[in-house]
Amino acid sequence: FNSAISACVKGKQWMQALQLLDAMKTRDLAPGVISYSMVIEGCQRAGEWERALGLLGVMERAGLDPSPATKQHHYTRALRACAKVRDPERALRLLQVMAAAGIEANTDCYSAVISALQRAGDCREALAQLDAMLVRGLVPTTDIYTATILAASDLGDWERALRLLDELQGRGLSPSARALSAVVRACKEGGQHERARKLLDAVKIKAGKPVPDDGMRYSTGAAARHTTIRIWADLPESGGVL
Repeated sequence: FNSAISACVKGKQWMQALQLLDAMKTRDLAPGVISYSMVIEGCQRAGEWERALGLLGVMERAGLDPSPATKQHHYTRALRACAKVRDPERALRLLQVMAAAGIEANTDCYSAVISALQRAGDCREALAQLDAMLVRGLVPTTDIYTATILAASDLGDWERALRLLDELQGRGLSPSARALSAVVRACKEGGQHERARKLLDAVKIKAGKPVPDDGMRYSTGAAARHTTIRIWADLPESGGVL
């Protein structure tokens, strides 16, 4: 049966794989961890993450307790699916379910939740989730900083956007073009034109090419993406940190 289930999963036939799992039960053949894991993986690949999480519960009730790493893996996949379809409410519920089940949310989990929130326009909650992961001692990735910088910019909070950019670079990470663009936009919309100009000038110098001065869209090129752009030193009025 496992060979047949594996073939179905590889052939993207998750329903047939699920039917084979049920067939094992009708023949008094108790599916093991490997059987369940393959079917769960097939469901995840097909975007049937709710069914996949349901099978995790079935495994536990059958006395086949998945490892914490396995649970975390599948919940992370489910959270990413929520981010993809911009469903922050379901992502937050999944985060709560994980906590209730004693499943630790890692950086990847928070990344998916923050992405779902930012894409759906729930910018305040995106920033709140960043604060929550920092309290837990988790280190944000470039993607997380980019999403929260975009969130701060959308809220018109240019000070928070600048602080996040500073934190990103302070961790030795390189800001993406989207993050830089969002900070410039936030500064310009907040009346901080000199800050926006200095940041654009820094981008131009690092990229070695002209950048449209609209504060909205521009391409910084690989040079800017992989070079730290510290703007605080160029802004004596900021005092280094806001």
